[in-house]
Amino acid sequence: MDKKYHVWTEGCQMNVADSQRVGSALEHLGYAYTGHIEEADVIVLNTCVVRQSAEDKAYGRLSSLRPLKTKKPGLIINLMGCLVGVRSSEKLRQRFPYVDVFSPPSDPGPLVSFLTQGEIRSIEDAETARRFLSMDEELILPAHQRGDLVSAHIPVVYGCSHACTFCIIPYRRGVERSRPVGDILAEYGSIPDELGMLACLFGGALAGNIRFGCASVDSLLRDGIGRDDTIILEGPAGAEKEILSHLY
Repeated sequence: MDKKYHVWTEGCQMNVADSQRVGSALEHLGYAYTGHIEEADVIVLNTCVVRQSAEDKAYGRLSSLRPLKTKKPGLIINLMGCLVGVRSSEKLRQRFPYVDVFSPPSDPGPLVSFLTQGEIRSIEDAETARRFLSMDEELILPAHQRGDLVSAHIPVVYGCSHACTFCIIPYRRGVERSRPVGDILAEYGSIPDELGMLACLFGGALAGNIRFGCASVDSLLRDGIGRDDTIILEGPAGAEKEILSHLY
């Protein structure tokens, strides 16, 4: 019987991008997507806590899985995203002992390691684990999304180092980590034209603030990207002025 996975995503475009990469990693390990959560062998909850309603929704969805875990003891539950954050998840482990894996935002490593623990089944599995532990590889959309999407999310920056009043991002997603420009362009170039993408969304808390190997967003767009896609930079309102200063 084929192994199946289900991903539930709540929150921003970064979570959408993270979920796509987790889905792709699971498919490389032999799992097939299912839209029916009760059929899944692996369930990933990719969570958001920016608003109280989103946090409440995450806790509600997590609690609803307990009966399913009791019914299917072999079910693997992965809690991911801002509810876990970048700090210790010990309190969550105590509150939800039926959760198998806790993953920080943008990090499928704990889940991949859990699923491939012990003896690696093949060289291909070892390569899959290596690739998806880094997140900086070509974008391969999950099979069930290919041909259906009109846009692709490409992370530019992980985390944020601005301590804005009332903003939770630095505490949940960690300090700012810019992706190397070469990785961004390689991922952009890996999106096949036949996927029918109309737009590429370059996302991050500070999408206009690229530091490694690139002077500005302007040089990224003008020197590295030559296709006719619509380019959209996504970030919070506070970064809008910085982004626009590079484009005009």
